[in-house]
Amino acid sequence: MLLIAMAFYPPETEHFFPVRKQVVGSIFIIECFMGMLATLFPRECSRIFRTDTIDSVGMIEIGSNDRKPVIRGHHPECNDFSQHVIRIGERTFCAGCSGLLIGALLTLIGAIFYFFVNIDFHINHNTFLFGCVGIGLGLLQFNLFKLKNAMFRVGLNMVFVIGTFLALVSIDWLLQDLFIDLFLISLSLFWIYTRIVISRWNHNETCKACNSDDCIYKRVKD
Repeated sequence: MLLIAMAFYPPETEHFFPVRKQVVGSIFIIECFMGMLATLFPRECSRIFRTDTIDSVGMIEIGSNDRKPVIRGHHPECNDFSQHVIRIGERTFCAGCSGLLIGALLTLIGAIFYFFVNIDFHINHNTFLFGCVGIGLGLLQFNLFKLKNAMFRVGLNMVFVIGTFLALVSIDWLLQDLFIDLFLISLSLFWIYTRIVISRWNHNETCKACNSDDCIYKRVKD
């Protein structure tokens, strides 16, 4: 809401930096690279945000008859999580991470063209609103939709990342203020962390609704 107010009622600013776009673009591109690494190595990234990682779940021994979960696409191989993964040949990938990765790749290309090549993107207030809608869909995807289709989950996560990029370039074009650009980048990090927390909550709720009593993954989640 604060960003929308700034976009349509821009504050007066006296901050002028000749290399504003290059600085903002460099920081945002680094964020894109870090996000891509997180999607490619989700287990390592998960250790930053939580202690009960999937790797540790596989090592926990509660009893001799406990069944260790098979983890594919960093999700347990379970019907309740089938919509969380996509299968290409014999390989399994996380649908959410795949969408974030594709979105980050497209955003990376767009950021290079906007911030360093100075391509005219024909930006206006509608571009900003499209970005806000994309961010909202990405954050509220678990609440707004019954995500039974893995490819739909891929698309929503792509839109989330692309929406963040559209919001950033729109704010940069409308306000041309370094500090507001950096504020939006800080918000984007917060949005990413929020999405991780919401996803974790959704996974916990899925496990709580499961009727299986012999799944060690469910026990650790509980």
